[in-house]
Order: sequence, then C-alpha cells, then structure tokens
Amino acid sequence: SSGINAEYGLIQCAGVLLQLPQVATATAQILFHRFYLVKSMVIHNYEHLAMAAVFLAAKIEEHPRRVRDIINCFHHYKQHKEKKPIAPLDFTGSLYVKMKN
Repeated sequence: SSGINAEYGLIQCAGVLLQLPQVATATAQILFHRFYLVKSMVIHNYEHLAMAAVFLAAKIEEHPRRVRDIINCFHHYKQHKEKKPIAPLDFTGSLYVKMKN
C-alpha cells in the first residue's frame, strides 16, 4: 500500500513539473490505480506505467505533452530521489532509447 502511495506522489510531482492541470494528474493516478487492480506490481515496472499513465491522461484531458518531456521529467525526479546531481537526459543516448521503448 505504501509503495502505491509513493507512486501517486511520483505522478503528482510529474504533473507539477509538466504543468498539467490537476484534473489530468488525477486522471493519471486513476489510470495507474485501475491497471494495478488487475495486474501485478511485481511483474510490471511501475515507473514505465506511471509515465504511460501521465502521457495518456494528458492526451485524454486535452493537455498533451511530448513523450520526450515526460521521460525527461521522470529522469529528473529519479535523479532528485537518488540525491544525484541534476543533469539533463542525453536524448541521443541509450538510456533515453531504453526509456522511450
């Protein structure tokens, strides 16, 4: 339960960083929650699902964001969480390609 609550915080933070309206952020949290009602959190990567939920919710609520912006936002959040120096993601590197696919 606490793991899921932390992921709602991740989605909320992404919504703020991407300047999404609260309705779009709440939609992403609902999509995230509904997916894990029927699928295992152990099998499916929560970060990938959170990114997908934010991307889809932004489109549904008519405030679309580029995949590149969402990936960069989650990369920034991860660096901050791990107390690493904040550096932009290299969009020509293998990490970006891995996150995008």
